[in-house]
Amino acid sequence: MFFAFGIFNVTTMCIKLKLLFCCLLISITGKCHVDIIWKNKIDNVTAQITIRMASEEKSKTFMLGSYAARLARRLNYRRSIFIDYRCAYTRTIPPAYFLSFGKGSYTAKGGLATDNQGKTDTARLSGNLMADNGLVVIVYASTLDFKDVLKLLEYGIRNEQSIRSSQKTLDTRYNFTYWQHSFESIATNKITEVISQSSKNVTSILSEPCFRFEQDPKEYRFVEMKANRRSFSYYYKDDRFFSILPSHSKTDTIVLQTSDIAHWYSPDLETALVFDSDTSFYYLSVKGNKSVISRRQTVLNRNARYYTPRVFGVTNDKVFISFTDWYERQVKSKNYDLVQKFTKERVLLFYPEDSQLIQDIDLALPPRK
Repeated sequence: MFFAFGIFNVTTMCIKLKLLFCCLLISITGKCHVDIIWKNKIDNVTAQITIRMASEEKSKTFMLGSYAARLARRLNYRRSIFIDYRCAYTRTIPPAYFLSFGKGSYTAKGGLATDNQGKTDTARLSGNLMADNGLVVIVYASTLDFKDVLKLLEYGIRNEQSIRSSQKTLDTRYNFTYWQHSFESIATNKITEVISQSSKNVTSILSEPCFRFEQDPKEYRFVEMKANRRSFSYYYKDDRFFSILPSHSKTDTIVLQTSDIAHWYSPDLETALVFDSDTSFYYLSVKGNKSVISRRQTVLNRNARYYTPRVFGVTNDKVFISFTDWYERQVKSKNYDLVQKFTKERVLLFYPEDSQLIQDIDLALPPRK
């Protein structure tokens, strides 16, 4: 009896361990498909982005929040402002904007998100974006356009009363398959009219530099890195991004100008990789008084933008960059034809000294036996 009881306990324990292991796998797998909410507040402006992958859109969202706070100060607007940016990182979509006054009330019909501390934000699924009444700008886009959002915000500040009376509940299911939310907004044709017009205030504010936002190591918030930068950084001004050398003074040395920064990697104090798109980058380096700026490198045969690049190795003369791409494979049988989608890691090797880029290490190496 004792022996049989012992076997029963071991068997039961094995079953429990297997179930626990399965639960862990499920939780890990589920976590990979959950978006992250990043939020930052400056004065009366809260800027929030929902995104899954590491991307420079996060910093640009907080830069937009800084510009929005400057606009609010200029127009003497003291009510709360909430900018909610829902980034379409898996594909390129035309931007869609929504403007309302209130607490940002909405009802979610699909999709999950966690905040940047790893907790599911239940208010994000349905509820209010703000505790107080104010202006709410919601953005669905693949990348931010500072001008459009600020012009819409300026219109909201100047026309608060008309917005209250004209806003209606909209449902985004007709246009977005993943995010399905109902919320209030003024008519979309009015929004198109507003952003098509020019604005002296917005042009003036965007002529002021705004530096990259980084997390403050002393507290859980993001701050604009204006001075005492120990590594490469950049700022935005007049529709351009300016990459600058490390500096302990008020003088900024510009080494590169680009129309966009999609991804930014600074693995150490002397190196930075600036991706001006999902498929192209520059290498920046400084040693003593000598700076190195590579030619623009293009990644060939790059598939969908679902996975962002990862810089996982930098030495004195080599840089290793990893991409995970989607591929499709045709599977045929007697009964059906199936298109199977799968992922494959691809490792690139870059030599900064002569700007040589090897597109795929696996193809460059001898075949394995």
